[in-house]
Amino acid sequence: MTIRACQTGMALIVLVFVVGLAATAYLMRALNANALKIEQDRKTAVALAEAKAALIGWSVQHATKPGTLPCPDTANSGSPQSSGSNCLSSIGRLPGKKIGIGELRDADGECLWYAISPNFRDVISVTSRSSNPLNSTTAGTITLLDHNGAPLPVNPVIAVIISPGKPHGSQDRSGSSATFCGGNNTASNYLDTLNGHDNASGNPVGNNLTFITAAATDSFNDRFVYISAEQLYGPLRKRIANELKGPDEPPTGGLRMYYSSHGVYPWAGDVNGNQSSSSTSGPLAYNDLTITPSALNTWLKNNGWYALTTYRVGSSFRPGTSGYNQTCTTGCVAVRGLNTPAVVAVGGGASAWSTRICEPNSVMTSCPAP
Repeated sequence: MTIRACQTGMALIVLVFVVGLAATAYLMRALNANALKIEQDRKTAVALAEAKAALIGWSVQHATKPGTLPCPDTANSGSPQSSGSNCLSSIGRLPGKKIGIGELRDADGECLWYAISPNFRDVISVTSRSSNPLNSTTAGTITLLDHNGAPLPVNPVIAVIISPGKPHGSQDRSGSSATFCGGNNTASNYLDTLNGHDNASGNPVGNNLTFITAAATDSFNDRFVYISAEQLYGPLRKRIANELKGPDEPPTGGLRMYYSSHGVYPWAGDVNGNQSSSSTSGPLAYNDLTITPSALNTWLKNNGWYALTTYRVGSSFRPGTSGYNQTCTTGCVAVRGLNTPAVVAVGGGASAWSTRICEPNSVMTSCPAP
């Protein structure tokens, strides 16, 4: 082999090696970029899930208006903004201070945005709810669309929480760092438009809002989670059923306090909440129960929750029996194959949440007895 041929061979080897290094570097950059995107998506998903859980928890545990939601934050203060019985807007930042999550941000360092169905706002007075009830038959008024503009199967939903992602196009997020989240209060600088659907406005028609969701592109990167009716009403029915049952020890309200005072559980009621003699199954006689605080009782009544409540009492625990029965072996109510002195269910039909008043075949001292 000549020197020239040898040099040519070495050059080819070097060239192959350089090309290989370049290909490896390109592949590593692509893998790293993909890993970074996956991690960013994960961080945003975690923030959205945390915000959703906090919002549902705040709503379900509201002391006197369970089921309501706070107004959006339109002042960049971390708190909801309202005027009288109205939110200043149905769209704004998530009020992190109000729901106890503080300055929660997505992977791009942006605070989350939020929209609610107006009928769920917590600033509507309790007395006004008689003509504007909020219970498990109340539907949300938000519609979510896919990238083609077709409604998603989850519709309608009660609320949406939105990660705005990084700015793009003409979006300008400059502003005061002294505010809760920094930046400014112009929704269009954070939320995007796709196929004529503007997430910054919610495309309002009366109380109805519409938002569009799609895979991220260079001009659209809004990410959503939503709160459906069942996601809110499932834990809410449980909370209300437990309020009607009453606390364990000491019995300070509900059916357990009635038992503590009378030694028996009440008859079932009529449509007006009064006991109906000899009726062991039907509506709850809520007028004979103490529900604390009293504002919660008014809330349940004005919003029609009692009309969605059913009650049964076992024959050994109804009025007229010897009182203070200590076991539940006969004359009980069977619930899913288990015996219990009484049961209250909230919600109606297959969606009802049933709560046994005490555990089956147990000594009533923990159920409680007086």
